[in-house]
Amino acid sequence: MQVVALLLTTFLFAVDQDPTGNWKMTIKVGHLGEGLRTVILEITKESDGDGYKGQLTSMQNRMTDADEVTFDGETLTVWYGSYEYKLKIEGDSAQGSVMSPAGTQDVTANRQSSQLFAGDTPEPYQKTWRGTIEKQQDGYTIVTRRNAFDFINADAFDEQLLSFVDQDAVITGWWRIDKIEILSIEPWARRRR
Repeated sequence: MQVVALLLTTFLFAVDQDPTGNWKMTIKVGHLGEGLRTVILEITKESDGDGYKGQLTSMQNRMTDADEVTFDGETLTVWYGSYEYKLKIEGDSAQGSVMSPAGTQDVTANRQSSQLFAGDTPEPYQKTWRGTIEKQQDGYTIVTRRNAFDFINADAFDEQLLSFVDQDAVITGWWRIDKIEILSIEPWARRRR
């Protein structure tokens, strides 16, 4: 009985990871300019089911074919021009490095459904809008040169919005599908010519 349990435990821990899918790789860029660079890597099985192929986002943000892809059950290696990516996969995340003429940089990666740089659940878009605040029957609107936008949290800013009715204002907030979530309201001083 102990032998069976030992064999089962060994089998469970020896199961290969699955490298297929879209990987959002974040690369720590070193001496060429501090910062982070994001690359999307798509790994699929070869049509014959034996081996893997991949595509990566190029500097022009187009998906282009990798030169070669290998996977040993734990480490995914991708050759792409003068870049060699090595990622140790653990479920839906991976860590490793990329070697290139610029040296070696650290890489972290997360599997996601889409090929979006922002990930499957991107952060909302923060922006500033300039326009005139108008009172509507069901709330407030900011009217810009081209559009009018409603707010999803006007009640939290009711007193301020009321003080700006029919006046120019600057609204800073999050873009939430088709409305603005207000973070701050300030007067807008237009430049006079």
